Amino acid sequence: MHQESYGPKFRQIRRQKGLSIVEAAAGIVSKSGLARWETGKGSLSFEQVLSLLVENNIQPIEFIQKNIFPDLDTIVQTVNQAHDSNEVAILKEHAVKAVANYQLDPQDKANLFKAAIACNYYQDLTAENLFPKIAQLKLKLYFSKIVAENNYWGFESIFFFVNTALLFEPADVSSYAEDLILFIKDENLSANDWYPYIINGLLNLVFALIKKDPKPAHKLLSTISKLKNIDYYSLAKIRIKFMHCLLNYIDDKNETQVQKIFADLDFFGMQPLNKQFQRAFSQIKSIYED
Repeated sequence: MHQESYGPKFRQIRRQKGLSIVEAAAGIVSKSGLARWETGKGSLSFEQVLSLLVENNIQPIEFIQKNIFPDLDTIVQTVNQAHDSNEVAILKEHAVKAVANYQLDPQDKANLFKAAIACNYYQDLTAENLFPKIAQLKLKLYFSKIVAENNYWGFESIFFFVNTALLFEPADVSSYAEDLILFIKDENLSANDWYPYIINGLLNLVFALIKKDPKPAHKLLSTISKLKNIDYYSLAKIRIKFMHCLLNYIDDKNETQVQKIFADLDFFGMQPLNKQFQRAFSQIKSIYED
């Protein structure tokens, strides 16, 4: 992983924590290797970077969000809050503003992805796509290049993909997801702290596919269910079961399995998750009404 901004950002956090370069590198990478990466002159593997974060008590997701663009964390939290509160008008305002900023400077990568994320969340609630076609082509080119050139799925690529999936055609989502899963296996990411975030992101991709084409959704869900250590994550297991129920509902229009999940979540005091699932089911019902 050679992104020049990651190393200097890590050095900044390391120094804030009072860690020497020897302490931070211990058991993961050589002192000289870490020094080169911290100054933007060297490269570390994806797993080495994750190990550095975990072993030095730096939250991976916090590092990723704040390292990509300085204000991305705030933007994502804002659109997430509007999305979770079902505040469609506010979410549309954010999306329209983000698109306008992108159009002022369409060569700026930050503007492209800020607009994509805002439009993705808005589309999830309304099925209306506000993302410009030329921007969609740029987005597709970005991820197609990763797959075609067999590049690593870096921090920002994974984060962007799982937060913009609704803007792609089902075939593209399936193709990119398959490549990402191969990367997860090759890098043995099942053993580190960032794995649950990736699994949750992959399940978001399944839901995006369910809304557009159940067939590739079935295939991707089956692949995710077989990933290493998946049974250790209770939330992922609940979401996988719910996705299966949604797919079964699409096939037979029988709500029994879905309603049982709602009842179980309510019984165990998992109201926020229950609310999310009920909203998701309402979306699926509206899409696949006879």
